[in-house]
Amino acid sequence: MAAIEQRFREMIREEIRSALAVEQKPEPLLLDLTEAGELLSVPASWIAAAARRGEIPVVRLGHHVRFRKSDLDQFIEQQRHEQCTALELPKMRRQNGETKDTQRPARRLGC
Repeated sequence: MAAIEQRFREMIREEIRSALAVEQKPEPLLLDLTEAGELLSVPASWIAAAARRGEIPVVRLGHHVRFRKSDLDQFIEQQRHEQCTALELPKMRRQNGETKDTQRPARRLGC
């Protein structure tokens, strides 16, 4: 019985060691169209079109097109800033011949 218990303890230690020794895959330096699309939650075709329009910076490696994650993060922040800036402008509405400010939607969005 003691031999079985000892063997069982050794098996548990071995499993713990192997689980702790698993290395995590490092984050890639460059993303392809599919990975960039997954990161932004949009189709790869949208990423390709935005890259062709020059909206998203690209890295060209021969005929391959890649994206830096930092460029995509910057693109996201730029889009958020542009949208919030546009929303901060007061909207005017005519009511009974008077002009009134409507509620600013930027405040609701947390911009």
